[in-house]
Amino acid sequence: MRRFARMFRVALPALMVVMISAVGVQADELGGDGFAVPTAQPVTAPPPPWVELETRHVAAGVGVRWGSGQLLFEGESHAFTLKGVSLADAGISRMLAEGEVENLARIEDFAGRYVAVEIGAALG
Repeated sequence: MRRFARMFRVALPALMVVMISAVGVQADELGGDGFAVPTAQPVTAPPPPWVELETRHVAAGVGVRWGSGQLLFEGESHAFTLKGVSLADAGISRMLAEGEVENLARIEDFAGRYVAVEIGAALG
C-alpha cells in the first residue's frame, strides 16, 4: 500500500505537468483573468455541386422534352438547357427537380450527352 502511495505522489505531479502543457499548446489567446482560452478555427469547405432544373414534355407516340436549369458549382451559378426525344410515349408533363450532383470534380465534366431508358405509366 505504501508503495502505491509513493508511486501516486510521484506520478500525479508529472501527470499534471503533461496536462497543463497540453492546454498551453492549444491556447491562442488569453482571457481576462489570465487563463488560456482555446479558440475554434472555422472549417470552410466549398458546398457540394447542386442542380436545379425544370422540364416540360409533350408526346403522342413520339415526344419531345425541353427545359433549363442552373448548376451551382464552387460558389458560381452556371445556366444550361436540355432537350430530348422519346419514343412510344403519350402525355403532357412538367417536372421540377433539384439535388446534389455526385462525382463532379470539374465543371467541364458536366457538359455532354446523357441517355436514359425508362418504362412507366401514370394516371391522374
